Amino acid sequence: MTYELGLPINGFESSSEEAADQHEETGQWLWDTYDSFLKGASFDGVDVYFADTEGGMSAAEQGYSATQSFLLFPFSVLFVLVYLIYMQDSIFVGCVGIMQILLSFVPGLILYRYIFGTEYLGVLNLISIYIILGIGVDDIFVFCDQWNHNAGTKRLDLRLQQTWSTAAKNLFTTSCTTFVSFMSNAASAFPAVATFGLFSALMIIVKYVAIITFFPAAYTMYWTHIRDQYWFDHPSKLCCFCCGKKDKKETTNEDDEGAEGEIEAKSTGGEVEHIEEESKLVTFFRETWAPYMVRFRYIVIVIFAAIMIGAIILALGLEPDEESPNTLQDDNNYVQEQKVLLKYFARAENPRNIEVHWISGIDPDDPIDRSGTDDTNTTDYGTTNFVDCSSYDPTTSEAQVYSLNTCHDMYFGNVTGFHGNSDSLEDEFGVDGKYGPVARRMVTDGAPMSDYNYYQYVTCFAQGLRDWLLTDVGCEALQNFSLPCADETMQRDGCRYWDTNGNSCEPFPLPREVFLPLTREFLLDETADPTTGETNYDQYSDLVLASTDIELDQTSSIQNDFSCRTRDGVTLYAIDNTATLQQDFAINYEEGLKLYGLWDTWSTQVRQSLPLEMRATMQSTLLAWAYYFLNDTLLEETFSSIALALGLSFVILALVQGNPYMALLSVFTILLIVIDVFAFTVMMGWKLGVLEAVNYVVVIGMSIDYCVHMSEAYESAKADTRGERVTLMLEEMAVSVLSGALSTLGACFFMFFAPNKFFVKFATFMFVTMSLSCIYALTFFPALLATVGPMGEFGDLYTWIGKHWKELKHNHVIKYIHTEEFLERENMAAARSSMIAEQGEKEQDQ
Repeated sequence: MTYELGLPINGFESSSEEAADQHEETGQWLWDTYDSFLKGASFDGVDVYFADTEGGMSAAEQGYSATQSFLLFPFSVLFVLVYLIYMQDSIFVGCVGIMQILLSFVPGLILYRYIFGTEYLGVLNLISIYIILGIGVDDIFVFCDQWNHNAGTKRLDLRLQQTWSTAAKNLFTTSCTTFVSFMSNAASAFPAVATFGLFSALMIIVKYVAIITFFPAAYTMYWTHIRDQYWFDHPSKLCCFCCGKKDKKETTNEDDEGAEGEIEAKSTGGEVEHIEEESKLVTFFRETWAPYMVRFRYIVIVIFAAIMIGAIILALGLEPDEESPNTLQDDNNYVQEQKVLLKYFARAENPRNIEVHWISGIDPDDPIDRSGTDDTNTTDYGTTNFVDCSSYDPTTSEAQVYSLNTCHDMYFGNVTGFHGNSDSLEDEFGVDGKYGPVARRMVTDGAPMSDYNYYQYVTCFAQGLRDWLLTDVGCEALQNFSLPCADETMQRDGCRYWDTNGNSCEPFPLPREVFLPLTREFLLDETADPTTGETNYDQYSDLVLASTDIELDQTSSIQNDFSCRTRDGVTLYAIDNTATLQQDFAINYEEGLKLYGLWDTWSTQVRQSLPLEMRATMQSTLLAWAYYFLNDTLLEETFSSIALALGLSFVILALVQGNPYMALLSVFTILLIVIDVFAFTVMMGWKLGVLEAVNYVVVIGMSIDYCVHMSEAYESAKADTRGERVTLMLEEMAVSVLSGALSTLGACFFMFFAPNKFFVKFATFMFVTMSLSCIYALTFFPALLATVGPMGEFGDLYTWIGKHWKELKHNHVIKYIHTEEFLERENMAAARSSMIAEQGEKEQDQ
């Protein structure tokens, strides 16, 4: 059932004025008016699907789904807040931590908008807020756990100094690696991906500054003014059952008794007792988990090696997504409507079929001037470079016949002689007739080549004008200009069809001086086609760009002289002919690029025969060719971004930690996680799209944090064996890693309930990434370090540099003392000393 609405809508003067805006506003109105009603209505068991042909309702639905999805963010914040309060046993610390994370978005947005001049905030930017929330809480756990690790230091200022120096270095490393991961996305050729990477990278900087400045100050205030004075700040004191959580006992240092900042070991009245016992989790990781990891390290490594092999095999099956990005769930009305239309209404035109456009009037070498445009603004298309009469004049007989012949050639093949008689195109097109319809991908499954199918698949303005001239209405229009009708032209001696020298057997081609006025009469003829019910205007108006107020590119090198195609103040700027292929848009990008190559070759061949006044002619599609090239670029960018992120992470870890060998082990572990995520994508039946490409790089930034925390703890551990160092590493950092993973998983959990598909898929990726990162950090990485972890000065970059620098200086000195210059200086110094000694003896004798 179809209902048609007319244009223009209120606020517009014609249907062609900002047509995209009119369609968008109409779609929004339809969605506001009918969407909720139709979705909630009962049709007695009949499934009803609805949409508008211009996609406005679907666009409105996508905008609504993104908004509704983001409204789940407060639930994520609430979960993280409760979790942080529980883990730190402090309402103040939890609230301050969340406030710090949320407030960090303000300077981040200021940098993003005003320093880098970016306005775009899309779905990916909204998703990145969840990432920052998870990373921010993880940083808080690292700082607090370092504070607890330094509980033996009684003086508060010394304890803060020790905590800050360790945490700041540790978090600087993880922030740098996460920053470069996001910046790898910022270099993307796709604006949505690039802005996501930039926004997230800036937020990482602001987040790091906040955790090493604001939070230490607030945490110190908590310990000095709140922790002892306000018992109700602690949930463990508010709950009679306390959830099984006990107070931890702090060790004291008898040597520091009476020092400033002394922490008493007893409690009185309502004060919070400072006696705290060691966490059961810490005990578990030290006394149970670590011994198992050390003892069974070879088995663990073999298991993960087998997983790696399987993951690589699965990952090799990853392919680019053939479908264009869709943010709506598969069961959404607007997604189902398209599927139902194609499945059950076979006679309906497939809106996904590729349309090839043969456009005349636009500079083929530089069709659009995008200088000064904003790549992130989807409505800022740039300026179309229309050419003047020197490159495009459709009024000549040669131009009219050429346009008609190209339309025929698009469907019937080489009936025009454009491609000559050689077989030069045989390898590219194949032979069907002579480079016929199979080569053009016009028909499939043995559909007969006929005039009827030609009119079904090719919409040609020159063809429509020619056919109209043969009708009674066309004949009357010709007579108004004193031109013969078809019955007269057929009587010409020696006439030829579409002769360009005035001896055509038909009224077509038209004399140059009447082309524009008769074109106007053709478009304004209100006679409807008896089959389709469409008038000439309905069928061809979208193919003709004529106006009085087109904004031209005044900076173009082509002079804007349009007098040859201007009549009564109206200028004809461009004409578009379309060929609808019997090929669905959703094909493998390699097949799509091959199809593009065929049409590009066809275009090259056809343009070799064009008259000079039709030089500005080109072939294009609305989306298909660009999408296939986009997928090709996306695939290349994905792997190059992963390589760049891993490479830069290795450099940062090697420089900051000072141990390239340890950095190599960490990056190798992250690479295994990336491969596993690739394999998971294939297992889920997903393909490589924009969101997947973003996530693969985000995996590196999110998962490397845990390996960095672990490697830092391993390097700082004071022990004689690898097993002992792994035990101390797990004792110090395992709880932080586990807490950070749980908080991030909890923050992402609510995205599973989002109506927006991107949010749900991202939540899935985050769950898999954080789970794998935690598993690898607590199992594979300890087993790897217990087997081949660095010991002593092995791999220590700065020790190696210092040692070789000393050797270099020593060798330089040795070499220098054997030079003539040194010996001469020594002799001069000895002579000078001898003279001084002699002079001293003389003075003494006197």
